[in-house]
Parts: sequence; C-alpha cells; structure tokens
Amino acid sequence: MVAYDNKMSAEDLQEQVATLKAVVATQEEKIDSLTEELEKIESKNDYELTHKCAFTDNGMIDDCGIELYFGYGSNRDLQSFTFKNVSDGMGEKVLKFLNDSFVNGKTIRDYGHDSLGGKSEDIPLPTNETVYNAENNIQQ
Repeated sequence: MVAYDNKMSAEDLQEQVATLKAVVATQEEKIDSLTEELEKIESKNDYELTHKCAFTDNGMIDDCGIELYFGYGSNRDLQSFTFKNVSDGMGEKVLKFLNDSFVNGKTIRDYGHDSLGGKSEDIPLPTNETVYNAENNIQQ
C-alpha cells in the first residue's frame, strides 16, 4: 500500500497560484475582447448612432420627413424637395417657423391631420418649449 502525502511545498503552491493567475488573466482578456466586439455589434444596431439628421448630422431617436413642392410658374418651377431622416427637433423648428409666419389668423392646425385619428384642433401648436423638448427627446 502506497501512502500519498497531501502536503504541497510552498514552492509548488506558489507555482500553482501563479498558473491560476495566468489562466484568470487570459480569461479576463478574452472577456474584455468579447465585450468590445459585442459593443461594436450593438452600436451598429443603435438607432441613434445609425440614424443621423440630414441637417445637423446628430444622432436621432425620433425622426420626421419634410416635403416641399413648387408648382408650375413658380420661382422653382416644378421642383420638389424631400428631406428624409430629419430629427424631431428640426421638424419642430420648421413647424414653429411656419406657424409663426402666418399673418392671417391661420395656424398649422389648418393644414395638418393627426394620423392616429385625432382632431386637427387637438394638434399642439409649436412653441419654444416644444422645440426644446423635441431637440432633447423629452416626450410629453
């Protein structure tokens, strides 16, 4: 019968601890590498990083589109402009500019409709506050 000595020398113990530390360090490096790779993949899918405002180049969460059509005989004879990927803040600024330009008592409500079925009189008029909220992604 052979008897085994369960006692390790201090040198052997230090060697095993060093080996385990090296294994842990390589695993941490692998985890860091995988985390970086995952973050790159996720950033490609991040709407705000992949969708930029056509005017400001800022990332955007909400977006809108703006279309302008000029008729025959106008200074821009039959030209049309379609702006896609416009930030919510820029769209709100355009609405405020248009609303502030009325001098005949009309508002943007007279030309808008709520795609969710609401009444035009329920459409909120743009203000400095609504522009600020849209630019800062504050939903109310």
